[in-house]
Amino acid sequence: MRISPLHALWRRIPRPVRSGVFNFCTSALAPHACPLEQTRPGTVTVAGLFSVSSGLGHGARRLLKGLRESDIDAQAFDLGPAFRQSDIAWHACQSTSGSGPLIVHINGPHLPYALLRIPSKLRAKRYVIGYWNWELPVVPHEWRIAEKHVHEIWTPSQFTAQALRARIDLPVHVVPYPFGVTPPAPRQRSDIGVPENAFLVFNSFNAGSGYSRKNPDALVDAFIQAFADHRDAYLLIKIGNPNLARSQIDRLRERIDKHNNISILTGAYSDTEALQLVMMSDAVVSLHRSEGFGFLMVEAMHLGRPVVATNWSGNVDFLSDRNSWPVSYALASCFDPQGTYNLEGAAWAEPDVKQAAEHLLEIYRDPDSARHKAGIAQQDIVDYTSINRFKAALPQSFLEYCQPNST
Repeated sequence: MRISPLHALWRRIPRPVRSGVFNFCTSALAPHACPLEQTRPGTVTVAGLFSVSSGLGHGARRLLKGLRESDIDAQAFDLGPAFRQSDIAWHACQSTSGSGPLIVHINGPHLPYALLRIPSKLRAKRYVIGYWNWELPVVPHEWRIAEKHVHEIWTPSQFTAQALRARIDLPVHVVPYPFGVTPPAPRQRSDIGVPENAFLVFNSFNAGSGYSRKNPDALVDAFIQAFADHRDAYLLIKIGNPNLARSQIDRLRERIDKHNNISILTGAYSDTEALQLVMMSDAVVSLHRSEGFGFLMVEAMHLGRPVVATNWSGNVDFLSDRNSWPVSYALASCFDPQGTYNLEGAAWAEPDVKQAAEHLLEIYRDPDSARHKAGIAQQDIVDYTSINRFKAALPQSFLEYCQPNST
């Protein structure tokens, strides 16, 4: 693709400087949140990355579905094309309503740009809510740039809410994503080169969400400690958008190249296809350094799969010794080669790899006990992500502007 000389010059500017200039300019151009007396009730519009396979896209789809299942009239506006990230098929009627709450499911610095890409008839004189996800106990200062564009903020976990409240001078409400996971049609392991009878350990993440934060290297360490080159154990790691962390993933490939029981799967997967990979697994592991919510863990628990995960950040709202295998950790200063999480004073978790390996061996050696605990997890997560709980979390300030679903 040819780029203009002006664009080439722009790209030579350091990325943090470019982002700062871009965010400042879009915030200056985007409309401010209007006075409350000018807002009107009506149909809810959720603007989000509906056609994107990332966590933010998954969250937008879950949020929209939950609102509709709560008997709230809700429509969608897809921001995927605006951010040039669309990578999955997604078809739905786009919003045509110009009243009612507007929920912009995009993080703070990018919210002004999102508003500029939403037609003015869909954003004018609306009660605007920012649904924000963040994965550290410290929120970047530049997120405050979006304060003047929204009336309130939603977020999926207590962990993220606490970080936002320390930085943002707006109401912050915890509204966890609703889930109702239907087991997908089975998929043969042989389709993706995994032995049918192996004890399958699975992890999945999007490289755009932060390779270092997702921490697949620690998972590889734990798996090798537990199983080395055992032929009856296999580790599968699915990575979306690998081009966003190419050098790190190349090093990971070099490292696992000598292990015949570890492989990496790349490419875009639909929500159903991703669930099929979880369903075929015997254990799902997330040795993350930090999470805002934890979709992979939630889905695995819904599908009755044992979960081994770092016992820190957003996932502790629903994950415990009762229903999973939490991994101890030590806090350390953040270092992110991709640059997203390099914040002064911010820390994240370094999970205990040895304990994670011991958890995997426990699940492997005693599958009956593992299935029993996974059954408890299934009951717990069904309750935690139920529509009734979601409805109870919806703020009254939002409900006053909604109208019932007419269908």
